[in-house]
Amino acid sequence: MDIKQIEAFCMVVKHGSFSRAAKTMGLSQPTVSAHISTLEKELGCELLIRTSRNIFPTEKGAVLLGYAQSILSLRNRALEELSRPEIRHSGSITIAASSVPAQYCLPELLSAFSERYPGVSYRLHNANSMQAVDLVRKGTADVALTGSKVENTNCEFRSFTKDELVLVTPNIERFRLMDGRMDPEILYSEPFITREGGSGTRMEYEQLLRNAGIDPARMNVVAEMSYSEAVKKSVSAGLGVAIMSIHAVEDELKNGKLLSFRLSKADMRRDLYIVMRKNRSEVSTAALFFDFVLDYYGKQQKS
Repeated sequence: MDIKQIEAFCMVVKHGSFSRAAKTMGLSQPTVSAHISTLEKELGCELLIRTSRNIFPTEKGAVLLGYAQSILSLRNRALEELSRPEIRHSGSITIAASSVPAQYCLPELLSAFSERYPGVSYRLHNANSMQAVDLVRKGTADVALTGSKVENTNCEFRSFTKDELVLVTPNIERFRLMDGRMDPEILYSEPFITREGGSGTRMEYEQLLRNAGIDPARMNVVAEMSYSEAVKKSVSAGLGVAIMSIHAVEDELKNGKLLSFRLSKADMRRDLYIVMRKNRSEVSTAALFFDFVLDYYGKQQKS
């Protein structure tokens, strides 16, 4: 028994005619007849008495009619409620985000999304990329923004914007004398500060360096840190050099605390991703946010 069969049954009883019911529903008369026939076969009883002048329900048809009218009434009330803007675009979204998208993308995105859908609230989890994806996989978070793609997670990854990774150094004379571009082999000798395992930035720059012929296992690592702020301050203090998102060091480059270098022979561009479970609900508020993010950056790239 499905809603179309129930609706056809109620319409035939209301109009006392298959043809008038079909016209009201925008269907052909054979289709309406097929709905009633299938419903009678499924329920194992005759629902309508057909005469040359009229059609009316049998005793069991009259019983079904009461329930059917209630079902259609509830259906219509649900549609009315869900069509209200304050209902359709309300609710809460739990977002997990790694450091770069959390700090440099999410504030702008949430502001724009809230302007369009003011009834939505947010709960945020700061995590590295692997942890953020795991929160989505487990259902703890509805959506994630990450700096790297994680395979075999039953999650959908969609690139929403590009990012560039650069080598950052302390602002000292020997680095100032360089021309803004550096041979990646320097990473074998310079003290290097790395992000923690699971960091999207780390996973991406290690792969990009391998593509350029640099073995991350041979790098002169002196420290591993979980927070980009700690990395920046350590580089500025002279502990070593690091590879970071250009977005993460904009202020330090402007105020002269750090210098940035592009690595020759290495393409250090990466994608930033928005992530949801593959079996997600297509009508959820989180799915609305997922599509909004892709559309928001898509329009920026076209302009």
